[in-house]
Formats: sequence, structure tokens, C-alpha cells
Amino acid sequence: MLSRGATRAQLEVFCQDGQRQPSTGIRLDGAETSESYWLPPATVRYAGKKTRDNPLRYELSIAAAALDGSWCSSAPSTSTLILDCRPAKVSVLTAGAVLTPGKKRDDDTKTPAYWKPATRHVVTGLRCELVPGEGLAAWRPAATAKVAPPVFVPAAPGAPGVEWADENSDMVVQEGAYRQILAAP
Repeated sequence: MLSRGATRAQLEVFCQDGQRQPSTGIRLDGAETSESYWLPPATVRYAGKKTRDNPLRYELSIAAAALDGSWCSSAPSTSTLILDCRPAKVSVLTAGAVLTPGKKRDDDTKTPAYWKPATRHVVTGLRCELVPGEGLAAWRPAATAKVAPPVFVPAAPGAPGVEWADENSDMVVQEGAYRQILAAP
């Protein structure tokens, strides 16, 4: 979550492990949206200042960390992040959209996976890129995942933000998209 004022900014980064680490990985089948599926989050809060207007640049340093001993807390960390952010219009799936694997064909190939519901709409926000340097490893600790740049948008009714939802279950499903975050009940 990115909070920003005229000259200052704060970024909270949350990382959570699943309650169980299934050998097949985490599926985007709807179960991942239940808080009971996850262990408590590890949290790192960065705070700092805006150092440039075009593009927006924020230089942020660790202000607080609540790490719990999970994989998240053993991921590489950095004391400073530099973000370059630009206004962006992003196509997002509705909150709660699930990824359905394709069907197996007679020739052992599969039809492509698809999102259900597949409805997308455009939201306006900030797309931020991490300036190359030591912080890049900490921002993207799962090097095997296809990770899109974070997009920060104003909260909407029933959807407090946007997430990059990605499933990589080896040869079965390899798909990712921006999806609105499902609001807590």
C-alpha cells in the first residue's frame, strides 16, 4: 500500500505464506482469497520523500518491520527502495476472479487457461518501477514468478486495491493478470 503526500510517502509491503504449502502450489481457484488460507503477514514499512516530479520518484528507507520467521522474512531485504512512478491506465479483472485450467485434448495438449469471470475494466492509478540496484532482489524475491510492476489505485467499494495474481503450476497453468483485491467481509 502506497500512501503519499505533497513531499513524503510511505510504502507498506505485505508477504504471506499459505497455511499449507501444497506440492502443487497455490491455485487461483478462490480459496486463496480466504484469510484462513494464510499465515499472518510479514510486514515491512518504508518511509521517505518525493525526490522528483517527472516521473515521480520516491526514495524510501525501512521505518519498521514485523517479520515472523516464515519464508517471507527470510527473503532478501534492503534498507532503501527507489521507486519511479507514472500515471497508468490498467486493465483489471473483477475481485474474486478465478483462473480455470484448460481442458485436456486428445493429443495430450491443453486448451488455454481462462479467467472466470473474464470481465475486465480499466482503472487509473500509479504504476511504479523499482529503480535497478540492491532493492530489486528484495522487491521480487520469487525469481521464478512472472511479476508485473505494482499498480497503486484508490480504493473502490468492495475492492481496496489491485494485485498481480499469478499462477505457475509448472506445465498446467502459467498465467497472470491484474485483479482487484477482494475486500474483507
